[in-house]
Amino acid sequence: MAQALELSLRSYAPQTLRHSHAHHQIVLPVAGVLEMEVAGKGGQVAGCQAALIGAGRDHSCEASGANSFVVLDWMADESDDELARLSDHAERRPFLAYDPGLQHLVSFLGGELRDRPAGDRGWGALLLSALAARTGAAQPACPRQLARALAYIRANGHRRLGVEEIARAACCSASHLHMLFQRHLGTSPMDHAAEIRLDQAMSLLMESDEPISAIALETGHADQSAC
Repeated sequence: MAQALELSLRSYAPQTLRHSHAHHQIVLPVAGVLEMEVAGKGGQVAGCQAALIGAGRDHSCEASGANSFVVLDWMADESDDELARLSDHAERRPFLAYDPGLQHLVSFLGGELRDRPAGDRGWGALLLSALAARTGAAQPACPRQLARALAYIRANGHRRLGVEEIARAACCSASHLHMLFQRHLGTSPMDHAAEIRLDQAMSLLMESDEPISAIALETGHADQSAC
């Protein structure tokens, strides 16, 4: 399906990184928010939105706080219509909004790559195919209010959030927010926020030398045993 394929889990520093590379790259959110500019177009990797970076495209990125992203580097076989469509999308529109169902796969892959950093080529091919399919007009997008809520939760993964606060950020009522989370993610806003904070705590435990007590406070866990 692809000539070269590499799947990894990465975190980004608060300093702005600017570069380009000869391969295509896709960045998808697991925890935190990544501010990006690709070929002069700005956007966020957060909620249910990925960055599609075409080969040779200049781009910059910057993140703050604990963060992790699934990154897929690939070289396309342009004889494959599906992959040609995805690379064409990357050239024209560097950000792709997708449905919450795909975010379940991204979150799962984040956990897999955290435990087994080498990754599996099969997972990369599956993710690439799923993303290529979502460049078609018939694919359902993540509702805007849910996307806002997901982005807000990830951007504030260092502290506990209330349902009303998340609902205000999403521009909807608390009851409507609960409905969106149950319908599209099969969970509640508070359970999802707790999972994001736990993911960020796990990333800090693996990547920093901070004591557990400091990490617990940094990610909004009053009780160290939660980490």
